[in-house]
Amino acid sequence: MKKIIIVTTLREFKNDVHHKTQIAFLNSIKNQTYQNYEIIVTEFFEKNTSKHLKKLNLKFRVIKSKLLNEVKKSGSKYSHWEFVNNAYKVIKKDQNIVISTLSDVIFEKNFFEEIINSYQPYFSGTSWPQINYENINGYKKGKKYDIVNQSFTNHELLTPLHKLMSDVYFFDGNILLNKNFIKAWKKCKIHGVSHGFVPTIWFCFFNDNRINIYFTSKLHNIINYKSLQEPKKNGTKFNKHLWKLNDKLFTNFCKIMKVKAIYWKKNETFRKIFIFSSFKVKANIFNKVFFYAIVVSNIIRRIFLSLKDKTKKILMNNN
Repeated sequence: MKKIIIVTTLREFKNDVHHKTQIAFLNSIKNQTYQNYEIIVTEFFEKNTSKHLKKLNLKFRVIKSKLLNEVKKSGSKYSHWEFVNNAYKVIKKDQNIVISTLSDVIFEKNFFEEIINSYQPYFSGTSWPQINYENINGYKKGKKYDIVNQSFTNHELLTPLHKLMSDVYFFDGNILLNKNFIKAWKKCKIHGVSHGFVPTIWFCFFNDNRINIYFTSKLHNIINYKSLQEPKKNGTKFNKHLWKLNDKLFTNFCKIMKVKAIYWKKNETFRKIFIFSSFKVKANIFNKVFFYAIVVSNIIRRIFLSLKDKTKKILMNNN
């Protein structure tokens, strides 16, 4: 059976809300029903990562970042590009499935097993929408959070899907070894500010063989902030020059990989929902129909909201 390679980075291990979330993330890996895995952790500015991971009895490897100067210049704490790029140190042809993830996510116990059971050559996927919680205590109490409307919700599918992302993507390791992908990847060394959907396109648009395992295994995301704007407020000053540079790199990647423009260039209002609804849902016929009905209703709702906003602007301009 294939070995799952989890590529990620971690925060400093210290006694705060992120620490508790990170421990829950790591324990959710340790408790998977499928145990043929290895975590590849890229260490940026953190210290003593190996020491803490050994205590948790995990199968892991820590790799020191070689791009710290570039990461510093970008005003970032880590590089998503580099921690995925380090997968090249361990993957072998026909032997691996790669999972790219951040450390604020909790996997359901069968997540890896579902990926293994769903495997097809050159496939990719995620579980979307992921279920958001304000903090780790909210997760333990089952209090789901709508990050768009900043309120609690009874169900994640009742939240505005057009703004929701995923932080976890899995894909056949052979994709990383494909010559055309390598060509595009090496020219797309992005650090710092960029579109949130960049990793989605990187890992899941090699072809059309992408799946959504939402109905068989879910992702639970601990946000530890209350609004979509808060991370921007607490982060470094927005760097317009870096954004343009990264956008140019990403555009080049999409062109080399021949990604359809609808997913990265056009329809900004609907882009995310177009991206994630393009994943084939792994579910019975009832759940498939139910899911796509929800997606279509979100698109219709978004159209009406857009028309409403445009009408307001026209009326204000006329006044």
